[in-house]
Amino acid sequence: MQVTIYTSPGCGYCSKTKKLLDRAGLDYTTYEVGHEGFSVADVEIMFPEASGFPVIVVDDKMLPGGIMDLAKLLLKEGLVTAS
Repeated sequence: MQVTIYTSPGCGYCSKTKKLLDRAGLDYTTYEVGHEGFSVADVEIMFPEASGFPVIVVDDKMLPGGIMDLAKLLLKEGLVTAS
């Protein structure tokens, strides 16, 4: 599973997403707005359907429900438990 997350500084959901991925034992790539040459406008162009941060991409598909969709996927795959 290839995971990329686009985050913004100080984003609580972004931090929770990283913790969830760490808990699942998955490697992931992070791009933070304001670093690595990314701006909010760049992310909006790349993912016009995104409604906020984090933008989570799994195997080249954006998860429209963000961290909730990621949690459901990780549960389904058996990589995390609900407890």
